[in-house]
Amino acid sequence: MKTGRAAGRLPGRARLVLAGELVSSMGSGATVPYLVIYLHTVRGAGLAAVGVMLTVRAVLAIIGAAAGGTATDRVGARTVAVAGLGMAGLASVVAAAAGGPMIGFAAVAACTFACAALAPALDTLLARTVGTDLRPTLFGWRNAAVNLGGAAGAALASIAVATAGPTTGLIALYIVDGLSFAVFAVLIAAVVRGNATPVEAAVREDGRGGYGAVARDPAMRWTCAIVLLAVAGGFAVFHVGLPAFVAAAGLDVRALGWAFAANMVGVVVLQVPLQRLLPGRRRAGALGAALALMAAAWVLLLAAGASEAFVLVTAGLVFAAAETLFIPLVSTVVNDLATPGLRGRYNGAQTVAWTGGFLVGAAGTGAIVGAGAVGLLFPAGIAVLLIGALATVRLGRLLPGKMVHIPHAGGRTEQPEEQTQTGLLDRAERERDAGDHEAAERTVRSAIAGCRAAADPAGRIAAQTMLGGLWRITGRYRRAGLLLRLTLAAAEQRFGPDSPAVAAVCNEWAVLGKYTGGFDRAEALYRRALDILRAEHGERHDSVATLYHNLGGLAHARGEHAQGEPWARRAVELRTDVLGPDHPVVAAEHVAWAALLDGCGEHARAEGLLRRALAVFEAAPAPNHYDIAVVRNNLAAIHHRRGELDAAVDEYHLALAAKERLLGADHPDCATTLVNLAAAHEAGDRPAAAARLYARAAAILEPLVAPDHPTLCIARAGAEHTTEMMFERVGGGV
Repeated sequence: MKTGRAAGRLPGRARLVLAGELVSSMGSGATVPYLVIYLHTVRGAGLAAVGVMLTVRAVLAIIGAAAGGTATDRVGARTVAVAGLGMAGLASVVAAAAGGPMIGFAAVAACTFACAALAPALDTLLARTVGTDLRPTLFGWRNAAVNLGGAAGAALASIAVATAGPTTGLIALYIVDGLSFAVFAVLIAAVVRGNATPVEAAVREDGRGGYGAVARDPAMRWTCAIVLLAVAGGFAVFHVGLPAFVAAAGLDVRALGWAFAANMVGVVVLQVPLQRLLPGRRRAGALGAALALMAAAWVLLLAAGASEAFVLVTAGLVFAAAETLFIPLVSTVVNDLATPGLRGRYNGAQTVAWTGGFLVGAAGTGAIVGAGAVGLLFPAGIAVLLIGALATVRLGRLLPGKMVHIPHAGGRTEQPEEQTQTGLLDRAERERDAGDHEAAERTVRSAIAGCRAAADPAGRIAAQTMLGGLWRITGRYRRAGLLLRLTLAAAEQRFGPDSPAVAAVCNEWAVLGKYTGGFDRAEALYRRALDILRAEHGERHDSVATLYHNLGGLAHARGEHAQGEPWARRAVELRTDVLGPDHPVVAAEHVAWAALLDGCGEHARAEGLLRRALAVFEAAPAPNHYDIAVVRNNLAAIHHRRGELDAAVDEYHLALAAKERLLGADHPDCATTLVNLAAAHEAGDRPAAAARLYARAAAILEPLVAPDHPTLCIARAGAEHTTEMMFERVGGGV
């Protein structure tokens, strides 16, 4: 899909917000480059005081970005954007009218804080106007608009300062800057209707979520690290280090101006051709290429020398290509990773990383120049950028499967995020995870209908796979099996037999097979999915860990504990490496591993893993009560094997009550706990209670699973045996 055509399909409100960005960037481009001159020449602050002011300004920008992210999630992106723009506009007007250095700095500081706070709000506002398929295009054009506006503003400032002098010219420019903020605020207030404030499902009201929830996302942590390194070694060196190098080397300053001009023009001109190359490519690879291009610009300056204007201009163009790749990709990754309830904070974290990287890069540049080692400036930048490029490899292993590749621009851009097919499936996932299966099914059915209407087979296959999983979760096994069989055939025909979409259907159908007793087919499907995902992502990917977990779970269902234990152990090792030892997902892997270790006779080791997992689950900001129920069921089994029957019965009852509350009393997952509880009663010489529980488990499973399903066979045999025990006792009593 051509990027120019994709830009034409951006929603009208998105285009108007971009127009506002263009106008506002003109104002900022006219004032920010002259900030030191404004504070020193116009307002009379000493150069030492200006240095302190700039440091305070940078700290305020970090605080403002963090505060803006929180405010965006709490009161809405529209409100924060309008308020921030209004505050920035007022501060600019005050800067124009200020009578001394302190008032002038206070106005500049207020404007800085406001701009930093509204940055995550604007990112959130833009991200919500389109689906994931058009976000790269949207953020790409946003970057072009900001650069074009900045270039126009810089040209306007040059004319104003040259014509009216620094004092009069800069005062007029700050008034223009204030007006540009006001125009942008009016555009947002008029065009964007409502805040679309999300319910903070991922953040508890007591505040234990917030930025802590963002920090627990490993992909987001690595994204922020990459941003910080790219800004410190690339953007800060370009905007601060390069001028310092030119000044220290006594080079022609006019050549520097041409380099900056070439960079700004290059960003605008290269936007379309570079964005055309991206769809279908790996995001992490494209980010790594962007950092490599930044390093290439510094290699060029080292190899050819920076004494010629042509070399500086070429380096500016190379850096423009890197910037055009990097900025839209990072913004897209952040917003695709974000959950709706935390999108403002995700964007706030990105802004903090940008500001922090610039602060670190500027400080490093100052230290190098101050030490008289200007020759080390570019080698240091190259080293930092290469570290960032290596970090993109790790990020590629952490990105969810649907985010690995850059999407092709689709044609559904007039819908807000929650109404696109991708947005609907994301919402269905949240509803499913919250236990609202009816709402999740309605949402998935809406997504399927939308995909049919839009002739989107890829989206329909993903939605049908999710629907099959929902039917499995709610115990409708036969219906799920039929749907997944048809969906697998459609995925193979559409994408070929070795695509990740086929692997997703294979995995879901195999999970169903474990529950219904179709173990051989389930193993074949799991292994096929594993082969596909290993070839696609390599050994150290999250989706591969999922298959390891599932193969271990299948072996446990078969009673083949020794064969399943290595699979579970590999899943634990991989998840721990990716997520850290205290992540709830790692705790869930410990639970699965413990079940297999217990079957292998390693009861003490299994109990240790279970109790550790239980502590992680119960300490989570939003505890998953189903996971807690599973742990209690497995701890009860250990008590049972030790002969601690009263403790086992108590734990089984707690687990059963939780499952019945979460899933319903007739859910097939309750049958496993019913059988375990019945066995504990049987071992405690309570055959009547055991017989009732066995019979109930069999009644749940008989319509749903194969006749030779192990749990069903145990339930039937147990019911028969305990009934015979009761008759024998009655006969003996007579």
